[in-house]
Amino acid sequence: MSSIISLTPRTQCYSEATQVSACPACSAPLNALARTLPHAHCSHSRLVCRLSRLPLNEHNQPMVLPNGQVYGEKVTIARHSEL
Repeated sequence: MSSIISLTPRTQCYSEATQVSACPACSAPLNALARTLPHAHCSHSRLVCRLSRLPLNEHNQPMVLPNGQVYGEKVTIARHSEL
């Protein structure tokens, strides 16, 4: 079990604001175990929308708002239509 988790922990796994639901090390039961393991090396970064937790890619393009924050296009359009 620890060998699987050791592939995934990142420094972001331990802050609620930056946890990702798809990450096994971010889940509550495994988070305490993952804290004692070394961090994973990630050679390819992945951008994730902080509101929707969806990946930012060609289907959900990143958009920079005037406040300097980056959000996914899908969230930005959905929030704009709510106004």
